[in-house]
Amino acid sequence: MAITTQGTLLKRGKGDTTPGPETFETVGSVQDFSGPNITRGEIDVTTLVSTAKEYMPALKDNGDISFNGLFQGDDLIQQAIISDLNSTAPRHWKLALSDGTTMTFLAIVKGFPLSGGVDGAVK
Repeated sequence: MAITTQGTLLKRGKGDTTPGPETFETVGSVQDFSGPNITRGEIDVTTLVSTAKEYMPALKDNGDISFNGLFQGDDLIQQAIISDLNSTAPRHWKLALSDGTTMTFLAIVKGFPLSGGVDGAVK
């Protein structure tokens, strides 16, 4: 059965240093997302006695996730995401789909592009 995207939440880990599970804060005003784009390569292990190409699985690449939303300059979570651009340490993130499925992953912030146009909102 199809899952509606309405109700999906993107959450940023707070970077808790105390013992216990990571806590998350919801990123507000998210309008859409793409990813994570998980892929796995292959390693060619074909030898001179092989009768066909032979492969073994390579390391998994968890890829990228991107999201778009409405910019709110006074939003503390958006300000924190912008600050994450200056950090080289990965942070925990969680994508919570409307059916209860969650994906938790470590990621770095690679960009925070803004866009806008006539008769539109800053995104």
